[in-house]
Amino acid sequence: MLIVALGRTQNLDKHEQSKLGVARLADRLRFLGDFDGKFYFDNVDVNGVLLNRRVCLNGPFLLSVLNAKLLDWRFKIGSVPFRMLERL
Repeated sequence: MLIVALGRTQNLDKHEQSKLGVARLADRLRFLGDFDGKFYFDNVDVNGVLLNRRVCLNGPFLLSVLNAKLLDWRFKIGSVPFRMLERL
């Protein structure tokens, strides 16, 4: 895949690794898996979290835990409320 970077590399090589994607603004925790390194995240609206090889083998299990309602509930206890939906 050819991607042109103007002036700097933007760490594009990191996008071709196994990673999780997490939305920056969302009403609940939402993670997605890119275990083959096929997608490039803009790291503005969707942030990437690099994974090591051992974690990639258990990727679907990890996603099921991270996207669980229980973890979302616990996360909301210690985070700032998402107010964008109130404006719509």
